[in-house]
Amino acid sequence: MVPPDRAGRLARAMAYPFAIPPGSFVFRDGAATSLDFADLPSLTRGRMPVIACGSNQSPDQLARKYAGRGDVFPVLRARLRDFDAVYSAHITTYGSVASTLQHIPGTTVALSVLWLDGDQLALMHTTEAPGENYAYTRLEGVRIEVDGGGVLETAWAYTSLHGCLNHDGDMVPLAAMPAENRSRPALEQQEMLGAVHRRLAPEIAFEDFVLENIGDRHIRRRRIGALRADAAPFGWARAFHEI
Repeated sequence: MVPPDRAGRLARAMAYPFAIPPGSFVFRDGAATSLDFADLPSLTRGRMPVIACGSNQSPDQLARKYAGRGDVFPVLRARLRDFDAVYSAHITTYGSVASTLQHIPGTTVALSVLWLDGDQLALMHTTEAPGENYAYTRLEGVRIEVDGGGVLETAWAYTSLHGCLNHDGDMVPLAAMPAENRSRPALEQQEMLGAVHRRLAPEIAFEDFVLENIGDRHIRRRRIGALRADAAPFGWARAFHEI
């Protein structure tokens, strides 16, 4: 999943959370296709609603994860009240600072809900590294207003086991994720990577820092450990880790 050339690796790391469509869609055979809301009952029946607050909203990322399988599932835009999408205290294998949810009263974040069957969910688990980077978590007592009508009070999400990244004494929302009543400054991916670089390895060039994180898992893990040291834990009381 990592581009072989230097320029491609750097571009991929900076692009997180990748291109996210403004509206709901059906992920079909590796691409975003139009959604007929009249089909929603049949498209969602028997499936798990899984919150996506980062790259899992992007058809490009989903195409990488579900390559060659012919999967079909709806991806619905939604508004999650009293939460925001913030940077996780870890760096992905492809060099980006990842995202996670955090309970922030008064903030409403726009994100997506994936409706996955058992096989699709099992594959998603393998890409999210449950027990290492994320916990597969059942969130109860939430309010998710879903595109097409309806409100979810229970949904599942991948919540960071590393915690929420601390920058200048606070958590950092993703600028790519729209939100209402945000009290914290949001940063783009390149800005967040720059801040992490200055904190962890200012003695080397920025691009070399990013490429080291991609190319050397020992360096990446050591730097993740440093980010975890002052990270904020996930703060929703009615969260139950299932994996």
